[in-house]
Amino acid sequence: MEGCLARHLAAKRKTQTQERLEKHEPIEQAPRVAKRSPKVEHLQQAYREERLAYYEQIVALHEQGMSQARIAEQVGVSDKTVGRWLTASGPAETRRGPYVSQLDPYLPFLFQRWQADCHNMVRLHQELVSQGFKGSYASVRDHIIRRLPEGKKNGANSSELARTLLTSRQATFLFLARPE
Repeated sequence: MEGCLARHLAAKRKTQTQERLEKHEPIEQAPRVAKRSPKVEHLQQAYREERLAYYEQIVALHEQGMSQARIAEQVGVSDKTVGRWLTASGPAETRRGPYVSQLDPYLPFLFQRWQADCHNMVRLHQELVSQGFKGSYASVRDHIIRRLPEGKKNGANSSELARTLLTSRQATFLFLARPE
C-alpha cells in the first residue's frame, strides 16, 4: 500500500509543481530588488545632511578668503575634497550602482539547467565551477532558494510545500485515482 500511495502522491505533487511553475513569471525576468530598512534610510539621510553641512561650511570659509588647505584642516576633510566640492558647486551624491554578484554572468546557464530538471544544487555548483565560477556552494544555493519558483522562500504557499500528511479523504482518493 505504501508503494501505491507513494506513486500516486508523487504524480499529484508533480502536477502541482508544474501548475506552480506555469503561474510564475519566467525566472530570468524576476527583478532584483534592493530592500532597505527604515533605519538604513534614516542613516543615509543623516549622512547626506552631514555632507551638506560640511559643504555649506566650506563655501562660507572660502567666501571669507581662506585657503583650501586651511579650510580642509578646519572642517576635517581632505584638500582634494574641498577642491572638488568648490569646483563642482556641491557635494557629490554617493550613488551605488546596481548590485552585481559573481553569479550574475552564470545565471542564464543556471536557469537553463534548472529548466532542464537539474535540481541538484551540488551538481549545479560543480558545473558552474567547471565553467570558471569562483563563488561558494552557499551562494548558489541561496540564490536558487531566493529566485526560483520552487525555492523555500519564494511566494509559493509554504503550507503546501511542507505538507506531507494526507487526510483520510485524500488518501482514499489516491487509492481510487489513476496516477496519470
